[in-house]
Amino acid sequence: MKLKTWLIFFSFINDYLKYRNFVWRGQGDSSWNLEPTLDRELRKIDRIDDTKTINAHLKRFKYAIRGRRGLNPKELETDNDWWALGQHQGLYTPLLDWTRSPFIALFFAFASTEESTTGKKVIYGIYQTS
Repeated sequence: MKLKTWLIFFSFINDYLKYRNFVWRGQGDSSWNLEPTLDRELRKIDRIDDTKTINAHLKRFKYAIRGRRGLNPKELETDNDWWALGQHQGLYTPLLDWTRSPFIALFFAFASTEESTTGKKVIYGIYQTS
């Protein structure tokens, strides 16, 4: 469904969807697949699913962040903990962010001033059952 204005988006979300039952993702280019940034970047260099490259990438991040991350959380015990920290530091990760707010998804779809290849942004919504 194409929604051309903020008001139409707002009305659609509030009038037609019980948006609290959804998780949302906004992307700045409608041609992008639903894939993590790490996969997207590895695909460019033909290294998708290259465990050695992925492990080296995370290892470089762990080294680079030493003494810079603060005390919260105190312990990072698993690689998933490190990926989550990296996700919020701009690291290409195997994680795909979702939010419970369609408005936050909309923000991320339009956060970049870079023009999309299609001229369109996209918001995904996935309905969750209890």
